[in-house]
Amino acid sequence: MKSKITVIFMVLAGLGFIISLAEHISSILGSSLFSEEPWFLHHGLFVVWIPTALCARFLARGLPKKRMWKAALRGCPKLMRYMVYALFGYTFLNFALSFATSSSHASASTSTIRLFSGHWLFFYYAAFATLYSYLQLEKQAPARLCHNGHVLGLSASSCPECGVAVGDALAGER
Repeated sequence: MKSKITVIFMVLAGLGFIISLAEHISSILGSSLFSEEPWFLHHGLFVVWIPTALCARFLARGLPKKRMWKAALRGCPKLMRYMVYALFGYTFLNFALSFATSSSHASASTSTIRLFSGHWLFFYYAAFATLYSYLQLEKQAPARLCHNGHVLGLSASSCPECGVAVGDALAGER
């Protein structure tokens, strides 16, 4: 049941990313696909990010916060992880370019849409990748072992059998 719900939110995040990409390209070209009312994409982020935050928190439990993204995305292929990082960088680039080009040929509303849609791209894709990672790791047999060879769960910080601390090693890293 939990997996089916996660798949639904992952699909919604994927659709949000595709629609955001279309709206972003459209805004760069000076128009809007949704009659300049694309704000449902803004609200949709809250729908997909609540389960995403819960899954990311589960995947990164017991690890330092600076390793949260690495932990949350460890079930993704490398290309998917790199895409998250690239979109994060693009968000800042788009932010700067939106202000640099806003007074030129684009109307104020398409400039605003471009600014927001650049952020939507990152957040929808990061949600998609995190939920994908969660589903992939949930399918796998537990791959983490303590120093004594006992099997550990995805988020265990110590061995339930012998009590040995696991440390911050991430199982399933690719």
